Amino acid sequence: MLEDLGIPYLVGGSLASSVLGEPRSTNDIDILADIRAVALDDTAEHSVLRKLECYRRGGEVSDRRWRDVVAIHRPQGDDLSGSHLAEWADRLGISDLLGRAMSEARRA
Repeated sequence: MLEDLGIPYLVGGSLASSVLGEPRSTNDIDILADIRAVALDDTAEHSVLRKLECYRRGGEVSDRRWRDVVAIHRPQGDDLSGSHLAEWADRLGISDLLGRAMSEARRA
């Protein structure tokens, strides 16, 4: 996902040691990402779209996914309501859900 968004990153810790040296088991991955404000906007848009897609595919019953979408949208306000987000929501067939989430976020 970071590569898709054009965010530079590096992997460190045990995973990097395993790839570059002796393989061993690890329970986590250490990632350092250069996340700037523009990248955060893209990440928020991507998260909203993915969560709305999952919400739709899951029969629109997951309160947790819905709350996540509204919670992401609330502090972002109109910054997330750009044409890029609307265009992708339309392509994915979730424009109705996006509109509903935006309305709910404004009311809260």
